[in-house]
Order: sequence, then C-alpha cells, then structure tokens
Amino acid sequence: MVTGNTMQPESGTAKQGDNITMSVTTDKAEEIHLHGFDLMFQGEPGRKVTKTFKADRTCDCEIEIESTSTHLGSLTVSP
Repeated sequence: MVTGNTMQPESGTAKQGDNITMSVTTDKAEEIHLHGFDLMFQGEPGRKVTKTFKADRTCDCEIEIESTSTHLGSLTVSP
C-alpha cells in the first residue's frame, strides 16, 4: 500500500528463479516503478494492481514513485 510518500511493507525478498506476485494499491493516481525488472504499476486511488514475474536475476531493486523519483522501498533478489 502506498500512502503519500510511504509504502508498507517497505521491502520484500525473493530468491532468483522464484515467481513473484507484487500488488500495489495507491491513495492517488501515480505510477510506481520497480527498477531492475522495469515494471510499472499504474496506480489509481484504492485500486489494487497486480503483476506476476520471474525473478530471473539478482538485484537490490528500488521501488519509486516514477514522476517524482521518490524512493518507496526495495525488492532484494538473492541467488
């Protein structure tokens, strides 16, 4: 859940090769970007957006509000 400039939970972890399902709900219309996997979540107030993807690489991937580059959290994928 993204409220203002904060996200709960702030971080997530996975192992390389895992299938990851990530859901984002925002309190206003904004685009949330998961770096490293270059996934975009088009947030609309109160609407959950869900994407599933393969963790095909290791990374410490930043999650941010795209328009303002505001850091929200991270996803760490380890070997």
